[in-house]
Amino acid sequence: MKKSLSEMEIRTRYITPALIKSGWDYNDIHEEKNFTDGKIIDEGKGKYKRSKKMRVDYLLTYNSNYMAVIEAKDNNHEVGFGMQQAIEYAKKLDVLFAYSSNGDGFIEKNMITKEEVYIPLDKFPSPKVLWQRYLKIWNLNQTEELIVKEALYPSKHKIRYYQQIAITRTLKAIVKGQNRILLVMATGTGKTFTAFQIIYKLWKSKYKKRILFLADRNILIDQTMINDFAPFKDVMTKINGKYDPAYQIYLGLYQQLKNANNKTNLYEEFPRDFFDLIVIDECHRGSALDDCSWREILDYFDSATKIGLTATPKNEENINTYKYFGEPVYTYTLKQGILDGFLAPYNVIRIILDKDLMGVKKDDETYYDGRLINKEIVLPQRDQLVSKIVTNYLKDTKRRMDKTIFFCVDEEHAERMRRCLINDNLDMVKKDDRYVMRITSSDEIGKKQIDNFLNPRKKYPTLVTTSKLLSTGVNSVCCKLIVIDTNINSMVDFKQIIGRGTRISEEFDKTTFTIIDFTGATNLFADPNFDGEREVRKVVIKKNNTDKQNYKINVLDNEVRQVKKRMKKVKVILPNEEVKEIYSQEKLLDLDGNIIEESFNKYVQKVILENYPTFEDFQTYFQKDELKTKVIEQLEKKNIYEGILNDQYNEEYDIYDLISNIVYNKKMLTKNMRAKKVKKSDIWLKYDANVLEIRDFLLEQYIDYGLKVILDLNVLKVPFLMDKYGTINEIMTNVFRGIENYQQFLKEIIIKLYEDVK
Repeated sequence: MKKSLSEMEIRTRYITPALIKSGWDYNDIHEEKNFTDGKIIDEGKGKYKRSKKMRVDYLLTYNSNYMAVIEAKDNNHEVGFGMQQAIEYAKKLDVLFAYSSNGDGFIEKNMITKEEVYIPLDKFPSPKVLWQRYLKIWNLNQTEELIVKEALYPSKHKIRYYQQIAITRTLKAIVKGQNRILLVMATGTGKTFTAFQIIYKLWKSKYKKRILFLADRNILIDQTMINDFAPFKDVMTKINGKYDPAYQIYLGLYQQLKNANNKTNLYEEFPRDFFDLIVIDECHRGSALDDCSWREILDYFDSATKIGLTATPKNEENINTYKYFGEPVYTYTLKQGILDGFLAPYNVIRIILDKDLMGVKKDDETYYDGRLINKEIVLPQRDQLVSKIVTNYLKDTKRRMDKTIFFCVDEEHAERMRRCLINDNLDMVKKDDRYVMRITSSDEIGKKQIDNFLNPRKKYPTLVTTSKLLSTGVNSVCCKLIVIDTNINSMVDFKQIIGRGTRISEEFDKTTFTIIDFTGATNLFADPNFDGEREVRKVVIKKNNTDKQNYKINVLDNEVRQVKKRMKKVKVILPNEEVKEIYSQEKLLDLDGNIIEESFNKYVQKVILENYPTFEDFQTYFQKDELKTKVIEQLEKKNIYEGILNDQYNEEYDIYDLISNIVYNKKMLTKNMRAKKVKKSDIWLKYDANVLEIRDFLLEQYIDYGLKVILDLNVLKVPFLMDKYGTINEIMTNVFRGIENYQQFLKEIIIKLYEDVK
């Protein structure tokens, strides 16, 4: 009897009742628990899909903590058959106990000791027993237990698994006496929300009574108070020039607490033991440097526990941060976020301009390296060209209302770019003056528009120029395009800039974003310290071959140019210096996120030839019904989608013709030509008008969307067919007299579509 049951029936009849019998509450039994969102995959033509979510059969929780995972199998499998899978989930979710079951009993694995034991079905450990084992493993006393098991704040945002891990690890470190703690979480993964839950548990349990949240920008403080820290509103204040002991949660700027001009420091008005917890946001930006004045604040409140928040893993630039805080208790990287589907993947366009590459010769005695453009020398025609290239891209891709950030060298450069963009987009500016705006630290009018830019419900501002103000901290969920027109040699700065686009909002159609790079900053992707992952994509930009023969294309970063003379104070302006686009470099990335310097054609050829060395091999596979889908799936696993091929070449052709031409140099037929050829066949004489109407509909779908769409039965779920013929089941029954006949009908369409395949 048990052998005939499905896995779900085994769970329902045996495993869940065993858990309930042992004392587990339904609220703590999370069955078929999805804990990732599934990586976003850009299919081209504005379409995307998600990969499969990671899901555990059971996640057991108790006292606000993850306790165990259970992997179930049907009874045709041995009781421990699912253990390896359970172990992988246990590692991912950072739990201490992993179980496998087939309905006869359980195999338990202790993730610390690695021991595995058999447990009868009716002897599964109760939540209290498992909790006591949990406390013993972590050596937590009664006081520490109260803190760890304090309930999370019931936020409208569900806790993600990595946030839960970060919270738990931080609390354990604090209660065990660690006074300096570092959390590394990629931009867009909810560092501040995670910090709020940590603070809430410590404050609610009265383990920490007065807390200071430190940042270095007003917008970070204001956003935090309005959003994540809102539940603290009755006990929270923003430090604003005076000492006020009436609150419990304080938020402040380093700059306000550390006064200049030898005046009394505001932080010294607080007793040294006033705060028992300090959370430092974006802690990599100097607060941990030995010679930084802000370090005085941390040293003054020496007895307080310090939690540093940063998005940047250890590197040469932030080594002092790690020296101060120590190794992170938890790290969640950009790559992990993209793979889990919590962060947006992105595409890269690399543009090389002649003067950037070759430099500028002002006269016989003065030469400027290309990297000094906009720093020491200004080329107005270059500003105009950059603006034109980006504007044309927005027009060509029909993305003119996509919120865009231009990262410029400085405020002067941001202002020049603002003017160029206005002149190139007058039609949009006439609709609203805020279509193009500069938002920089000294521009009060621009800064007042930050909230509107960040609000996905607000159309304007749309194109924003900045230098550094928007490079970090701001929650730019709606940013779909990042333009880099400033030299970036810092991995920290680069990751912060990329982070402006990584947030996802499917509600507002934000699932991916694009980077247009004019300075070679994206070469940092190749750095082994960068852990990002992008989609394979070629972006076609018309190349200007004029005078291309006069230039030798070299990699700018590998050249060392001698600068004979540089203006140190006043920038040199050369209004008549002509600038041209001489090269558009395709940035392709493999499945491991590594840049490959090869054309998209060569990439496609490489993928196809690995599986189909000759055209005859490809033909043989493609002509078989059961293998067509496999061919398409093989391509999609390599991030080659029909929509992407259409974007890069011509949507008039389907995936078979495109590959035949790209890889084997064969003549192509358009989808429309193939559809017409199908209709002319005499095989349709045996079918009635209803079947022919459905045939014509399927061929229209093929022309518009390609072969894969018509292979899916759900393609028939359209109002005009269902109004006339009913549900899919009714269509199969009444029109085709059975699904087998429909499948034969579809097979005949496909045979005629590809009858030249031999």
